[in-house]
Amino acid sequence: MRITILGGGVMGEIITRSILNKHIVESDQLVIADIDESKRRRLSKNYGVKTAKSAVRNMDKTDLLIICLKPQGCGNILENLRGRIKKDALVISIMAGIGIKSLQTLLGHKNIVRSMPNIPARIGEGMTVWYSEKNIPHLQILLSKMVFQSFGKELEVFDENMIDAATAISGSGPAYIFYVAEKLISASESLGFGHKESLRMIRQTFQGAMDLWDETSLSPGHLRQMVTSEKGTTEAAISCFEKLGTGAVFNEGVNAAYKRAKELGKETGRIKK
Repeated sequence: MRITILGGGVMGEIITRSILNKHIVESDQLVIADIDESKRRRLSKNYGVKTAKSAVRNMDKTDLLIICLKPQGCGNILENLRGRIKKDALVISIMAGIGIKSLQTLLGHKNIVRSMPNIPARIGEGMTVWYSEKNIPHLQILLSKMVFQSFGKELEVFDENMIDAATAISGSGPAYIFYVAEKLISASESLGFGHKESLRMIRQTFQGAMDLWDETSLSPGHLRQMVTSEKGTTEAAISCFEKLGTGAVFNEGVNAAYKRAKELGKETGRIKK
């Protein structure tokens, strides 16, 4: 089996490393296509893979194409591949917002799996939500799962709209957590702790909280109540958050991410339908 990864950015490199570490293919069976020459040199040196400026020449030998491009401005790149992908090849897209119908039109190809991984894939702890239409052969579904499991856990959904929802939840979710961490660091420093002290406290607080959730399997609400004593300090903070409408604001932010995912799909779809 031969794999081509289109886009050698952060996620392209993560997927490359994961596929090779899990021996899904060996390095001589994988090509990374990227327009950036310096990026190609680095990836070739680090992983021993073949690289190319364009994926076009590799399509007749490619069994699995993984598209790791940013959705903005990808249309012309994808159109250049139209009619060149082997009929029985599988295409996996990780691009936000761009639906399967648009991809099928742009690529002139039917066997497409749409997915949304997230950045913890970098350490093998990613969450990938994916969708495929019913025409995809069973062996290609198994191959998709193998790829996703190489860098974390996977969840299949049966309504393509849920991919845009997952983009707003698990795709962008790590950034929300880091955003909260940033604000806690600022709050800690405002109370007199140094930056290094704040980092140490908050990193371990997050790590410990996530480990406790994983170990106990209790709901977040239950765990929060375990920390919240009546008329105590935690209750004071939670009550303040509620009065300020933090939950509603958070929900509004997630919905803004979901709306943007939909917009990205429409912008790309205008290229050619």
